[in-house]
Amino acid sequence: MISTEDLRHELAHCTGSENWYKHSLTALVYTDGVKLFAEKAGAYWLLDIVGTEMLKLVRGDDRFASITMTVTEGNKVVIVARQVDANGDDVTTYTKPIEYTDCPVGEWKFFLINDGEQIVMLLISEY
Repeated sequence: MISTEDLRHELAHCTGSENWYKHSLTALVYTDGVKLFAEKAGAYWLLDIVGTEMLKLVRGDDRFASITMTVTEGNKVVIVARQVDANGDDVTTYTKPIEYTDCPVGEWKFFLINDGEQIVMLLISEY
């Protein structure tokens, strides 16, 4: 498995996306950087969670969410989505703890955006 440092180094090169990938079971579309993360970190399961549980967050008027996946030394994960509410406050709108992963330790951040035509997951560096 890739180290946290090596994964961060590889993701640092992701500043845009030439390709868009369609999740096989949901309406989620994701970028080159997200695909690289999923491949290197062994985290395609994260795309499944986003595609099946989080797309509803960015439908309607709320078209943007930030997603943070925190992996601890004990191989536990917490996935948190945050959005800005009508008052302009940053609020947690989704939380999911996961008991085990072999994904590298660290805090991994993504955006989930509904551009009016599709819902796209991207690295924050690809925004």
